[in-house]
Amino acid sequence: MNEQRIITSEFRCSMAGKAMRVSGLAARYMSPTKIATRSGKFVERIMRGAFSRAVTEKQDVAFLINHDPNRLMARVSSGTLRLRDSDDGLLFDADFSDTDDARAAYASIQRGDMHDCSFSFDPDCEDAWDIGEDPEDRSAKMPRRTIRNFKTVNDVSAVTFPAYKGTSVSARAEQRSETIIIPQEFIVEPEDDNVVVIARRRQLLNSLL
Repeated sequence: MNEQRIITSEFRCSMAGKAMRVSGLAARYMSPTKIATRSGKFVERIMRGAFSRAVTEKQDVAFLINHDPNRLMARVSSGTLRLRDSDDGLLFDADFSDTDDARAAYASIQRGDMHDCSFSFDPDCEDAWDIGEDPEDRSAKMPRRTIRNFKTVNDVSAVTFPAYKGTSVSARAEQRSETIIIPQEFIVEPEDDNVVVIARRRQLLNSLL
């Protein structure tokens, strides 16, 4: 199952001859973002160069609408989608096909109705876990996942709704992130009163057994 991430991005639309061209930033480097999964929350950051393999290998990445494979707008193998690894992140440039669906999608992007971008990737990327700061509360600690290399990028997409609406330009989606299991040694227990009370009760119970 793919993992998906969403960022709030500025799309640029232009007419190149008869082609409807869309460009933008599909993923941003060095922008720590909180991700929610079934096993808890963690911070994820993408290191510079993480997309270089996908770009160098010219992986057959598709440009989709809302990650729907039935709404294919462009792809690398046909030359209608071009990807570039930059200091900021993964840049894309796509020429939409001349279909009713593509024209409707282009119009939505051009008008600003659809202004968020997403990408999906195989979960077997090169990553590492440690404990880092909560980007929303620097006094709090939480698990941190650092991705250094995406082995396979499947698609970049124009999307309707980001999961973390209006938080930052690097807001990412929770969809399909439930497949991620946070390593046990990096799970940080919240230090609130209830947790302290429960811990003390457990200690008392163990002393009585």
